[in-house]
Amino acid sequence: MIPGAETTTNNKKGDGTLGWLRERNRERVIAVLRTLGRTSQADIARSTGLSRTTVSTLVAELRDAGLVFEVDAKVPDGRGGRPGVQLVLQDSSRAVVGIDVGHSHVQVAVADLAHDVLAERMCDLEVRDHAFDALDRSARMVEEVLVEAGVVRSHVICAGIGIPGPVDRAHGTVGSATILPGWRGLQIAAEMEKRLGLPVEIENDANCGALAELTWGAGRDCSNFAYIKAAEHREPPARSGTRRWMKPGPSATAATGAVWRRLHQDRRSSSSSARAARSL
Repeated sequence: MIPGAETTTNNKKGDGTLGWLRERNRERVIAVLRTLGRTSQADIARSTGLSRTTVSTLVAELRDAGLVFEVDAKVPDGRGGRPGVQLVLQDSSRAVVGIDVGHSHVQVAVADLAHDVLAERMCDLEVRDHAFDALDRSARMVEEVLVEAGVVRSHVICAGIGIPGPVDRAHGTVGSATILPGWRGLQIAAEMEKRLGLPVEIENDANCGALAELTWGAGRDCSNFAYIKAAEHREPPARSGTRRWMKPGPSATAATGAVWRRLHQDRRSSSSSARAARSL
């Protein structure tokens, strides 16, 4: 079951009634669609634990209300079947920003709630000893992709940064002075929030890559799997060889874990509001 899609206890009046249960199940379906971007009714049933009949009824209601629409799958599923119909949340105005910091490059993208990349930028940069240069360059590229995609800043839910090293989440810093010596003691999320005017989360890039595989890729139908990220540190323009494993690209998915964490925190604190936001 997808984290954040599970039901929670609510002490408000009306708990346990049929109407309350129906609304909770509806929120669970929406939570899965936010997380996966686009998916099938069968996957929603597996993720939520709801019956296919219940999911079908709820999806029909969401579709009639204009909150969900159908798209054709681009490729056959992993089990060899024909491409099927997938579901996507109808909220094209909301977006997320992803920033992939590699050893010798910085890459930025803005994506919509269907996890489609709207615009992307990349530059070669020796990141190891030049933290502020990397952050400044990232902020400029974020401005560029938002303009290119026609996304208003107030519609961006948050930004996430994938870092090539251990992350100290309690302090918002890099956990290893050896891997990124120029970033030692730097409060990365706080520094980027100053530059972007957006909520920012940081996460280890390999963790984000594993989450991307769990959400979209080889680990999608697995309860347990191992993700191995192989990379070399060379002079620019050589970069990590991870890109082909990620959908839709490092800058869109390296931040998936960070964005997901923030959105699920928001969802737990205000689950009854059914906010129209997605996770990466």
